[in-house]
Amino acid sequence: MKSVNIIGAGNVAHFFGSKLNDEGYNIRCIYNRTLEKANALAMLCGSMATNDIRSLPKTDITIIAITDDHVGRIAEEVYRIHGHSLPLIHTSGALSLDVFPSELQQVGVIWPLQSIIFGQISGLENVPLCIDARNDTFKKEIEKICIDISDNVAYMPSSQKKHAHVAAVIANNFTNHLLAISESYCQEHGIDFNLLKPLIIQSIQKIETDSPKDIQTGPARRMDLHTINDQMDLIEDKDLKKIYRTISKSIIKTYHENN
Repeated sequence: MKSVNIIGAGNVAHFFGSKLNDEGYNIRCIYNRTLEKANALAMLCGSMATNDIRSLPKTDITIIAITDDHVGRIAEEVYRIHGHSLPLIHTSGALSLDVFPSELQQVGVIWPLQSIIFGQISGLENVPLCIDARNDTFKKEIEKICIDISDNVAYMPSSQKKHAHVAAVIANNFTNHLLAISESYCQEHGIDFNLLKPLIIQSIQKIETDSPKDIQTGPARRMDLHTINDQMDLIEDKDLKKIYRTISKSIIKTYHENN
């Protein structure tokens, strides 16, 4: 079975460590600047831990699962110390293959298109894994690894992945932020946010069978300008008022101005 190093000890590192370990991969080493965090993941994977990048053993792949800002620096450091002996994979949705040193050919990407939270990893099955590599041979190797931990593996070149990441930010991060704003608004006006949860859950469940565009509802969809203006008057916070106005305009443009 293939051997693996993991650089990082956060949520994504735990995801790959846990899933690959469950499939019998030999997790040889966990590297993290904070040795305590490296030890915590290493114990789960039955591997060694280090905060010295020079100690990384030779493996079939080394997964870099850290924040985007540090991937390039770490990749350069690994290459400077280990040369071509450690094929590298990063897990970022925002970064391309160009973040790796140009001299390396055994490099690739495995991007989990999923919010990964520590403590909920065991419940994550068939997470979409988007892959890319600098050459076809290594891409096939990456694909084999991914198929072992997910039935949902897709080749996605960096040029396309950048747009998928934008779409994911809008669909996931922006939606969650709007829910957080709604929760705060409820709290300000003494409303139990739990009353909205069936509506929220129903809206998400509908997209299993229908296009989001086809199930849009609300005053902007109906072009009910009287209700929109009344609600704008109710909103005191300037930032929230701007968000409400911008999204309402976008909905009106989608369903009325373009028809």
